[in-house]
Amino acid sequence: PLNRDGGVQSNAIVDLMKHHSIISEVGSPHGNTVYFMPSLLRPDPSVGEETKESLVKLECSPLLLRFPDGYIPIGLFASLVVKLSEQWTLKDQQQYKNHISLIENRQTLSEIEFIQRANVLEVRVDCDSILEARKVCTNALELIDQAIKDIKNLHEYMRNTCHKFGFYCPQSLQGNEKPHFAVCLDINKPEKMLCTNTIPCQKKRFSLFQKHKIWFPGHEDPVEEMVLGSTPVLLPPKNYRQEVETMIKDNQISSNKIDRDNESSQLMIDLPRELYPIWYPLGLSLDVRLAELNIINKDHPIDCQGSFMAMLNEWMKTGRASWLSLVQSLNRESLGNYSEIAYNIAMNHRCT
Repeated sequence: PLNRDGGVQSNAIVDLMKHHSIISEVGSPHGNTVYFMPSLLRPDPSVGEETKESLVKLECSPLLLRFPDGYIPIGLFASLVVKLSEQWTLKDQQQYKNHISLIENRQTLSEIEFIQRANVLEVRVDCDSILEARKVCTNALELIDQAIKDIKNLHEYMRNTCHKFGFYCPQSLQGNEKPHFAVCLDINKPEKMLCTNTIPCQKKRFSLFQKHKIWFPGHEDPVEEMVLGSTPVLLPPKNYRQEVETMIKDNQISSNKIDRDNESSQLMIDLPRELYPIWYPLGLSLDVRLAELNIINKDHPIDCQGSFMAMLNEWMKTGRASWLSLVQSLNRESLGNYSEIAYNIAMNHRCT
């Protein structure tokens, strides 16, 4: 990082470097302005070619960015992560010039990784749930696309280059060849992708699975991919709220009180991080006293996770904490769209 107040660079040069997305301001600890300059970092020695074993396990397929010449323009990766670090937050200080991790939202801790490989720029998203991943991916795609256009306008040698978004070719993840790039034909109508390899895929077109379409707003399908590359099984979309209401009506959900000593860890597994920001309305729905919630809000003014944990602790103290009451609260329409979480908890704690 560069420290303007330390006299390393003049204000004019620092401002010029910010304008050209070479550095970004990341904080002011102890009154000193600190800047992030990825081009000065050392490379990550573990970054090489992607392996199919790691790819087939992902619920959200990595988004790939490629240029027709088969290489990433010099300086584009560094400029891109600099521009995006103005929108998001650096995960930690362990960063590399070819591998940067950002946090999209401090409340949900959704992580976005940027990896520069030999001929593609790879973007990975790590979220607690598919619902959160949809929000993060669609927002990330829009920001990345606009950031690249802004960078190309700043640098004349990039101005005439054309970038394409795509994914790893599904056929390359099944055969013996290495994972390779397949372009998404139209990001506005993401129905097909085309493998640009003449051998062995012979420029085949492939349908996008749900793990690809998660990047595109409004294009999620009711598709379950049982095995990568197999024929997708079309299922009717679940009405989670109605499913949960039926389970409650039929007394299928355990009404046993949650054992504070033995079931607290299971409770935290069942409750994803995307619930942290709604700790206050969820606490009200769980009948935690308003006075207690206000004390929590005062004790944890900017810490959603701490507030959420404190709210659960007060709920456990009421003596009315049960899986059934938790499911009922999460399934309420007034709380928001959390019925899928309620459904998963209900399925995990059905009466035996």
